[in-house]
Amino acid sequence: MLRTKNFRTLFSLLALLGLAFNLMAPTGVRAAPGDPRILSGVVSDGTPDGHTWPLYARIEVSDGVGDPITVFTHPVSGAYSVTLSEGTQYTLTINAVQPGYQPLTQTVTAPANDLVMDFGLQVEDVFCEAQGYALVDHWTENFDGVTAPALPANWATQPVDGQLEWQTQNLVNEDPNDYPAQSSPNVAFFDGGYGSARLYPTTSIDMTALANQHLTFWMFQNGDYPNTPAALQVQVSIDNGQNWESVGPEFDRYGTASTWLKRAVDLSAYAGQTGLMFGFLART
Repeated sequence: MLRTKNFRTLFSLLALLGLAFNLMAPTGVRAAPGDPRILSGVVSDGTPDGHTWPLYARIEVSDGVGDPITVFTHPVSGAYSVTLSEGTQYTLTINAVQPGYQPLTQTVTAPANDLVMDFGLQVEDVFCEAQGYALVDHWTENFDGVTAPALPANWATQPVDGQLEWQTQNLVNEDPNDYPAQSSPNVAFFDGGYGSARLYPTTSIDMTALANQHLTFWMFQNGDYPNTPAALQVQVSIDNGQNWESVGPEFDRYGTASTWLKRAVDLSAYAGQTGLMFGFLART
């Protein structure tokens, strides 16, 4: 009698546990697949007033549970096709293989029928590096038109803390190695001790005439001494260089690798200025 009672109690307990388990939604388990549905379309340049040509792109399809599916568009037509499960929601992340385009993320639930969905990627307009595009009405300087250590005629260097100054040279001298200029033959360089100095063009810029109100520049990052406190800060002046204020982040001179990095600072807060000056404050 005792054994029978214990057995029934154990059986009831197992039955209750089984019922509870069936009622609980398991996590991390892919739901039973629905009928297969084909999602297809074309990825193309969707930049307003831009080119409309097809793009070779990488599409990552994720349902948030299993491993993502990765497909590529046709490199000539931009066409793609992927099979989804009806009723399942997916997140599609589309990246152009060619640099210069912004990624696009789209959520889609596979319907009861096959679905055609086209995607248009837009050009990243700060650096504007996509093929077929270029910045217009912009101002540029590469420091290559002078003989080092001279600065171009419309540029000046101003010591801020100490007596150090900016100059041009043919190599980036970073002990123990030398690195070539990003463009040939010169770089604008600040080093040689402790202090800070500002490099700036002596002419102002009419920001109201510019469609792209970003300052972009190449900066060399030294990976040999990652903990050294040295940095570059973009500054602007609205009173012909009498006073300067910092804008954007401070860019560390030292990092994890020795390489040229392209930087950008948003100057749209000064879009209404007709005589804006900008400069680079370096500190070591």
